[in-house]
Amino acid sequence: MTRDNASALMGQLQAACAKMSVDCNFLISADGCQAEDRILKAYDPVSELSRVFLFHGLHHANRLLGQLAFKEAEWDAIPEWDKEENELRYYYTPKRDIQLDIGGLRIGVEKEEPVYYFMSEKWSETQIASIASKAGLSLGKIWKDAHYEYGEYFEIITLHFVPYIKIPVYAITFYRARRRFLPLSDTGY
Repeated sequence: MTRDNASALMGQLQAACAKMSVDCNFLISADGCQAEDRILKAYDPVSELSRVFLFHGLHHANRLLGQLAFKEAEWDAIPEWDKEENELRYYYTPKRDIQLDIGGLRIGVEKEEPVYYFMSEKWSETQIASIASKAGLSLGKIWKDAHYEYGEYFEIITLHFVPYIKIPVYAITFYRARRRFLPLSDTGY
């Protein structure tokens, strides 16, 4: 999801809250690691655990198609780090020219032709604040790890009216969690 898409989504949620005349709060989690070497190591296609994750797209496509159209041994997973956007992009490339038979169509993919399938943006606090601002939100509380790489951002909608009802999101979540996991007699409700 791009920053613009994230702002648009948050803006739609903010508009829905305003239309219902309720205060809404959001807890946003973001990976802010900017260290290219650490990111590429975490998404290393040679590492067995990462490889299982990175090639899941091919296996999932095969399940959806109901056939073995994509053979893992015929593809590479290639990382691409964009320093300006703080974004990791991954794409598959075939190791040779491939002809895929999918749904009665024959699709050719040339050797090393990139097929983009995965992106992971690494947003800084400044970028999160910009996303919130474009959506009409402001950052409230911020929690980060000691290295400032991972964060939780509590976003607050600033509305210019008095709502007729105010239900904190955390209260709803807590109530649902207790009702779901505890017997009714133990809930105290």
